[in-house]
Amino acid sequence: MELLLISKESNKIHISTDGLYSDYTIYNSEGRLIDGGILIGKATGGNVNKLISSVISMAKGVVDFSSPYKTLKDEEAMELIDKLEEQEYQNMINKAKDIEEELEK
Repeated sequence: MELLLISKESNKIHISTDGLYSDYTIYNSEGRLIDGGILIGKATGGNVNKLISSVISMAKGVVDFSSPYKTLKDEEAMELIDKLEEQEYQNMINKAKDIEEELEK
C-alpha cells in the first residue's frame, strides 16, 4: 500500500508498506527530501492508523506537520510521489552543476 500524507503546511510524508516493513520519506513544502527510514511491522502491530501516527510523530521532529491532513492512496499517491522524486533529482543535478562551475573558477 502506498500512502501520501500532506499537512496543513504542505509538508509531505510518503509511506510504503510491504509485508512486515514500511518505508517512510519526509518531504518539506518545497518537495525536498528531508528524512526517511524503515519501520518493522512489530513496531506498529500491522495497524495502519498506528503506523501513520508513528510516522507523523517522527516527522514533527524535523518539519511542521499539522492537521488537517490530506491522504492520497496507491495510484493517486504515486503520481505525486513521482513528481516529487523528479523534482528532487533535478535539484540534485542543478546543485552538482553549481558545484562544478564553482570549482572551475
